[in-house]
Amino acid sequence: MHSLAGGGTTSCLAAARHLLGLQILAALFPAVAAGLTLLGKEGSRVNLPCQYQQRVKEKTHPKWVKNEGTEEIVYLRWFNNLLVKGSKSPSHFNVNLRNVDRGDFSMFVYPLKMSDGGEYKCKSTEREFSSVHLYIFQVNSSPQNPVLLSENLTLTLQASSLNWSNLNVTWKDPRNKSFSKGDKSILIEKLRPEHQGVWTCWIHHAESKQVLEIQHTVETAGLSGSDRGPERLFSKVNETVKIPCELSYNTRRQSEPGSLRLLAAAMYKSESRETLGRHLKDLYISKDGGCPSGECAANPAHGPTIDLSVNLRNVQLSDAGWYTCLVNLSRRAIQKHLQLLIVRVSASPQGPISIYSEVLLTCEVSDHLPGAVIRWTHVNGSNANSKEGQSSRQLSLKLNTNASHFGLWKCSIWLDGSEQFSIDHRLTQAPDAVDLWFWAAVGAGSFAFLILIICTVICIASARRRRRARRMRMARMRKLVHEQKTCQCKGRTLPAHYQA
Repeated sequence: MHSLAGGGTTSCLAAARHLLGLQILAALFPAVAAGLTLLGKEGSRVNLPCQYQQRVKEKTHPKWVKNEGTEEIVYLRWFNNLLVKGSKSPSHFNVNLRNVDRGDFSMFVYPLKMSDGGEYKCKSTEREFSSVHLYIFQVNSSPQNPVLLSENLTLTLQASSLNWSNLNVTWKDPRNKSFSKGDKSILIEKLRPEHQGVWTCWIHHAESKQVLEIQHTVETAGLSGSDRGPERLFSKVNETVKIPCELSYNTRRQSEPGSLRLLAAAMYKSESRETLGRHLKDLYISKDGGCPSGECAANPAHGPTIDLSVNLRNVQLSDAGWYTCLVNLSRRAIQKHLQLLIVRVSASPQGPISIYSEVLLTCEVSDHLPGAVIRWTHVNGSNANSKEGQSSRQLSLKLNTNASHFGLWKCSIWLDGSEQFSIDHRLTQAPDAVDLWFWAAVGAGSFAFLILIICTVICIASARRRRRARRMRMARMRKLVHEQKTCQCKGRTLPAHYQA
């Protein structure tokens, strides 16, 4: 019995010593950060924490290892105050040496690569300090930038080995509107200009408090307005018309490997949409992205653009037709169709119209428009004077003019219930024949009266000049006679003087 009691006492003492040793070790080495999960995006920087006690650093040689299956690969090791890199350690893994003396052996990785994902451990020969599960993410697009308008674009979130069920993924478009949740890929059908910009992917892992944000910029290339289908452009004769064709394309990407390349671009004019017809303008981009001066410019709304527009001056009915903007790209060819319609308004007879006479107003469209309605409307006049014709290239309105028909008339083209184009024409009343003779007589009388006044003024002025000249002659004659009399008187008194 005694021996059994003594053995129990010895066992208790051994257990107490073992417990004390564990407490001392727990004081010397901090607890391992169990299963720390870090999220990082490719190209960014991440820090893997590792802390240990400073007073035991001489006895502790921390190291970073990566688990590759059943094998541990040493990346970094602190030995004899020196940082030693493993043979398989990538060059972008490092440690801040100034922090090692403070008991901080945290490892930073920059720039992150997809192959850097995995499980890392910071440990020594005696103890493990931290364990980090590092997951690397990136967003890829298919096809690559730039993406053609009207194409389907797929954005895919890629990650290193990971259980996707632990992830919560949220996509947001450039307008900050949530587009999808939970899916690692998103499909954008028929890409439009508003899809261009920065798309954001928010990632949250169930085992991490971190929320990772990855931004991906979507660049588009294409012809402006091509996603809306064929366009129509109306104009009246003798106007200047611009056939718009602007290609959104960054020529600096021309030399990038695998990028969309512009081969050639041109503008054509034909009578029908199915054929290209006559060549109007072309543009060639060099392999290094060089663009002729004045053809390429920066558009704040859509980025760099190439202008293939054509200006037509003094357009006539012969200029109407289909215009095609064709662009050949390395991926495929794209094109945009535009129909130019010329509208002409005329009146027969031309010029001012006599009241109660007949006049024919004609509104002519260069091409037939299915479902179109042509209307003649008397602006600010009676609706009874209006007329319309459906599915016609020409609408004529015959009027037996009276006082209510004069003024402004409008020819308008309507399609699908909305007004597409309009031209104004003014009917002017010619002066009445009686009024013409009256005003002619008034004018002749006024002219004769003016001539009479002028003649009277001339006669009065002439008479006054003659009277003035007569008075001047009489004055000179009187003066001369007076001088002669004075001289005679002086001749008679002279001898008497001598006698005296």
